[in-house]
Amino acid sequence: MILEEVRIKNFRGYRTETIIPISNLTAFIGKNDAGKSSVLEALEIFFNNSIVVCEREDLNINADGNQIEITCVFNDYPNEIVIDAAAPTSLTNEYLLNENHKLEIKKVFSATAAKPKEKVFIICNHPTAQNANDLLELKKADLKARATSLNIPQANYNGNINSTIRQAIWDSFDNLQLARTELLVDKEDTKKVY
Repeated sequence: MILEEVRIKNFRGYRTETIIPISNLTAFIGKNDAGKSSVLEALEIFFNNSIVVCEREDLNINADGNQIEITCVFNDYPNEIVIDAAAPTSLTNEYLLNENHKLEIKKVFSATAAKPKEKVFIICNHPTAQNANDLLELKKADLKARATSLNIPQANYNGNINSTIRQAIWDSFDNLQLARTELLVDKEDTKKVY
């Protein structure tokens, strides 16, 4: 994957969301205390959170809330991913790409604790319909039950592979509506994707 853009909000000197494009050669030029190191440290926090860790004091003093946000947007992501039962799927098939067909991952740190814990979101153009918007959070048994409740024939999916059950459910909707969604990646297959 290739990092294309970094967005920082409420982190140190960056109160409003600041977008930093990244290319093959990116240089930061500016006077002392302009925020050059903060961008690099935000990247360290996003990718590792070990050498530099997010702390409550990193919250911008004029922040409109208590949440620090660091978002990275990637292109050139893998064509296939495996998130269950060694069965390949793709970010596109799982509706995990944003409206520009990029992988956008946002980490949010609630600056209410000395060492804030991160919450990870995938910002994506995701189905919004009831019974279609939460499929990545469901276990296999729940996915099968959902397919049964929607009268989807078992011949339309492999009951041992979650991604095929999800695809059959999404395909069952005549006009599947998508919208920009902040998908929390903390349960079942969403956690595996991240």
